[in-house]
Amino acid sequence: MKSLVIYAVTYNSYACLENYLASLDVSCKAVEENFICEVIVVDNSTQKEKITYFPTSYSLTILPMKENLGYFPSLHEVMKTHPPLQADYVIISNVDMLYEETTIPKLLQAEISERVGWIVPMIMSQTKGYNLNPQAAFRYSLKRLKLLRFAFKYPIVHYVYTKTLHKRKKFRSEQPKGCVYAGHGSFLILTKSYFEKAGIIAYPNFLYGEELYLAEENLRHELDVVYLPEIRVDDIGKVSTGQLKSKDYYNYNYTGLDYIIKNYYKVVDYGKVL
Repeated sequence: MKSLVIYAVTYNSYACLENYLASLDVSCKAVEENFICEVIVVDNSTQKEKITYFPTSYSLTILPMKENLGYFPSLHEVMKTHPPLQADYVIISNVDMLYEETTIPKLLQAEISERVGWIVPMIMSQTKGYNLNPQAAFRYSLKRLKLLRFAFKYPIVHYVYTKTLHKRKKFRSEQPKGCVYAGHGSFLILTKSYFEKAGIIAYPNFLYGEELYLAEENLRHELDVVYLPEIRVDDIGKVSTGQLKSKDYYNYNYTGLDYIIKNYYKVVDYGKVL
């Protein structure tokens, strides 16, 4: 019998959370085989509200956090006391997402090799009108990461970047299914193989850079990242991150890129580790 653990991270978005849980219920009910699904809500909200949704097809645990540690730092704390153990698949996501009826059935039906650490689904953005995945087909060069880090350090540079080079992203051709470098961080599917080799999530930065962290951890442990567009979810968009102050947005992105460069690329320049 297959098992699934879902960590849903929420921040002041209870209406979205209820819709998220309801859509998951519909998807789980569509599974024809026996399986086990446990949902753990990581509640980072500053103003806590009682969650009253009662699922019929999975177990639900609510964990109110004493303080908002951030996306992956909160997961790290939760996984220390509520680890995924031997779950076949672990989903980590924001709650501004909606499951398709076929999402969970197609995930459980997929033939996944033990070499796969990360399954990348199709994420259709309701605000942008296109598929957010895969985030990157190939590993970024150090030069590109340094450019991005520089852009987030100086917001005017980032503004120019988003109005020129980054704008072309939505016009890209659809990526065929198969191995890629990284998926989008709003909805992540990790396998048992990932946790057996890499352990629980240990990315220390408050927000942003999670995709690169997971991509590099999969590379480090010789695991594949596989894009399977037949598994689909819908992204409502920026319900939590949309509350960020501009200054924090740039700072978190800069810090995340700086961490990835220093911890995974390890290129020496003028006697310093970049």
